[in-house]
Amino acid sequence: MVMPKVFIIILNWNGKDDTLACLDSVRKLDYPDYRVIVVDNASTDGSVGAVKLCYPSASWLTIIENSANLGYTGGNNVGIRYAMEKGADYIWLLNNDTKSEPDALKRLIKVTHDYPKAGLLGPKIVQMDNPAMAYSMIGSLNMWFPWPDRMEGKESSLIKGGALESDFISGSAILVKREFVDKVGLLDERFFFYWEENDWCERGKKSGFKVILVPDAVVYHKGGGSSGKGWNEFTSYYLVRNWILFMRKHARARHWITFLPFLIFSLSYWILKVLLKKDVAVVRSFISAVSWNIRTPL
Repeated sequence: MVMPKVFIIILNWNGKDDTLACLDSVRKLDYPDYRVIVVDNASTDGSVGAVKLCYPSASWLTIIENSANLGYTGGNNVGIRYAMEKGADYIWLLNNDTKSEPDALKRLIKVTHDYPKAGLLGPKIVQMDNPAMAYSMIGSLNMWFPWPDRMEGKESSLIKGGALESDFISGSAILVKREFVDKVGLLDERFFFYWEENDWCERGKKSGFKVILVPDAVVYHKGGGSSGKGWNEFTSYYLVRNWILFMRKHARARHWITFLPFLIFSLSYWILKVLLKKDVAVVRSFISAVSWNIRTPL
């Protein structure tokens, strides 16, 4: 049986060691027909040179160097366009701070034969330092109180077996069908970072595609590689800005009846918490996130 051609996109921004470890993991995949694209978002830590040194003449590897940090969305879109031009049947977006089980990609592709409407597929993602705990499994999103639940921190054994339909899957390891990109389009670059996979999943479902989780395919995720951990100016701005942007794009009028009070309560709580720590910069980020949505049309 002819296996689909898969292009694996690994996005890097000043994550040299993680990217090298991810590439080492990818080289152990037991899938017969894949290529790898490392897209570098203008790193300054010598990432590109390190990859070239480790893989000086690898025919399976392409390195694309962006002149600026285009974020998760813009950086991956560069790789997706390249993969589409080269005839990819599927494209696997893989965070650079992940490692994959050797059979992960094969298990994802196998499910596509049983689910012809599957446009986006994701593995079960577990915490790299504690695989018994989930980083992201089946994702649920209630548009009335829209904060995505991906079962982070739950026992990873709770979700297992065959494929499951999901509201969304994690962007840290997301397999996309060529037909999905043709019909739905690329990632929305306005999101830059955070909520972009939720937006992609919603757009796909509206176009008739299924979002599928494959628990038997396992990927390990370190987490926090590009954005850092906990609240900071970056995470506070993009999480809140893109949360509101997502709702502006996908919520119906009736959902705002509960979302607005939920948003006001959440922001008030978060602002109080950071004010107690005297972190005024994060407060400014929250305000800037709301302001951006007020002044920016869809």
